[in-house]
Amino acid sequence: MIGIGKWAGRVDTIFFKGDVTIVIKDVDGQYDFDIELNANMDIPEFKFYDIVEEGNTLSGKGEVSLLPGKVIDANLTFEGDTMQGFLKIPYVGKIKIKDAKKVG
Repeated sequence: MIGIGKWAGRVDTIFFKGDVTIVIKDVDGQYDFDIELNANMDIPEFKFYDIVEEGNTLSGKGEVSLLPGKVIDANLTFEGDTMQGFLKIPYVGKIKIKDAKKVG
């Protein structure tokens, strides 16, 4: 399994600009993502599923509590101890995760 651990990066959107932490876990042989924002704001609940590994990339689907029934696309690409990626969220667009480094 690739990418298991904690990754810290940056996002820049109209809703939030700052640090983000993505935790990638192995749950009974399946990938799971958790997203943590380092901000003083209510964070919507994210749930990811159908995560697949293709080479050095993880891609999957997800949902966010603010948009019930709408599907998020997630894509994370790893190069050693760095990661780049994006979340594509309906009505919001593509949120790029930049300059992420493995921190745990």
